[in-house]
Amino acid sequence: MLKPTNKYGTKMEYSKFRKYLSQEGFLLVQSEVYIKTVSSRKLADRQITKMRHCVPTTGRVLVYKITENQFHSIQYLVGKPSNQENIVGANGIVQI
Repeated sequence: MLKPTNKYGTKMEYSKFRKYLSQEGFLLVQSEVYIKTVSSRKLADRQITKMRHCVPTTGRVLVYKITENQFHSIQYLVGKPSNQENIVGANGIVQI
């Protein structure tokens, strides 16, 4: 996990890396956890190679490659539903 400090350049590197992830199509799942789906292992390896050139000097990036079946078997365990989920539903989208 990358934690910026007050050292000169560290926050800039951190921001630059987050911007890179966003531009490459990664989705922020939770704080400091990004995901991206690709259609083949070859594309995944290519993406990892590109990421190696952008990793901040003070950061640590962990990459997990999982198959589509493994991804679909992920279970999200949560406590009581939030007020928003009670009103809209867990999978609902509200357009304003």
